[in-house]
Amino acid sequence: MSKILFFGDSITAGNRSPDAPLGEGYVSVIAEMFQCDSNYEHMEVINSGINGHTVQDLLSRYEEDIVAQNPDHLLIKIGINDAYKNYMDGIRAYQLGNYVRDYDRLLSKLKVALPDTSIRLLTPYFICGSSDDGFYQLMSLYVHSVKALGAKHDLEVFNVQEIFDKAVQIMPSTSLAADRIHPQREGHELIAGYLYEFLDKKI
Repeated sequence: MSKILFFGDSITAGNRSPDAPLGEGYVSVIAEMFQCDSNYEHMEVINSGINGHTVQDLLSRYEEDIVAQNPDHLLIKIGINDAYKNYMDGIRAYQLGNYVRDYDRLLSKLKVALPDTSIRLLTPYFICGSSDDGFYQLMSLYVHSVKALGAKHDLEVFNVQEIFDKAVQIMPSTSLAADRIHPQREGHELIAGYLYEFLDKKI
């Protein structure tokens, strides 16, 4: 049986609990899609998202939550909380620099610890209809940083921001996420649909 593990913050967690270990978000939607596809009937899905986590938190728990699981496929989505703290504290270059430094360290450690695992990155995002929005502009720097890290480590990057940028051209951002960060069901289904297509070509 193959194993795919999702690692990240509250967007990945999707309100997961002991009674709902896959949560209610895009991870659970993708798991449902796998169940309906005979090509993936032997795929085990694990959700390791935790609310409020930053890249530093992932660094502190990757050995227990990821390496110990030894997944065949690992998808990491982190950065919204890092960017939000950056935004609330003021747009300071060193905070973005710390994010890049710590994410780089995490990826380096994971590649050594899990040489046979396929690692892919998901960008953070902000669902916004205006590119003039201050937080959207800051988030764009984080998205660019994830792309750069993917290139540095030769890892594929799934651009979630791009998906929502297209979606807000035909629907209001609040219909996807009331706070423009935590998706409602429609927002999670949007991520899952595109991500499933992305993964289906790879795994």
